[in-house]
Amino acid sequence: MTEYRKTPKTNKKGRKLYGPTHDKQTKYHDSGLWIKNRKRTYLYWYKFLQICLQFHDVDKNKYRGWDLGMIPDTKFDDWWKTHWKKLFGVKNRTDTPKFHTSSNRIKLESVRMSYLICVEDIKYETTSSNSEIGYKIIKREMNNRYLSGSNLFFPQDSKGKLIHPDKLDDGQRLMVGQEISRFKGRYKKIIKNVCNGTFP
Repeated sequence: MTEYRKTPKTNKKGRKLYGPTHDKQTKYHDSGLWIKNRKRTYLYWYKFLQICLQFHDVDKNKYRGWDLGMIPDTKFDDWWKTHWKKLFGVKNRTDTPKFHTSSNRIKLESVRMSYLICVEDIKYETTSSNSEIGYKIIKREMNNRYLSGSNLFFPQDSKGKLIHPDKLDDGQRLMVGQEISRFKGRYKKIIKNVCNGTFP
């Protein structure tokens, strides 16, 4: 009889594990206004914009009303409270907000992983290999989230423990390298788009 391992609700420290988020239109609290995507979609737009403002040239004319001067040093939730209604809120689901994503079918988990890899790239520049970057991220993910889809690419042993980069075989190292390279390509494309006022 086949045995299936149950998906844990918490990690070893008792913290809740968070699953992947699917994007869809949602009515935001009791304001009566709709936002076209989940709040987390705008979170990653904001996070990528913070990176763009720090390291790249941003077309500021594309972000009128965002108060770009406050974004580098302001937490997303604080900024969101005073900006979401005028930038993203609509009265009817069929309305078009002042700022909207380039697609209504965003693979948010893939965007999130691209962001995490972007941050690691910035932090360590060229000192870490793709395997080391993947290992650091997925090890952290295992403590906080379910491994599924975009964060399920790093090899594990028979006990479900991540294989250290030094112990990967050639095929595993190649596979991880290809996945990380794919996410690197995606985050670079997102950065280019965000600098020009679009997401993702």
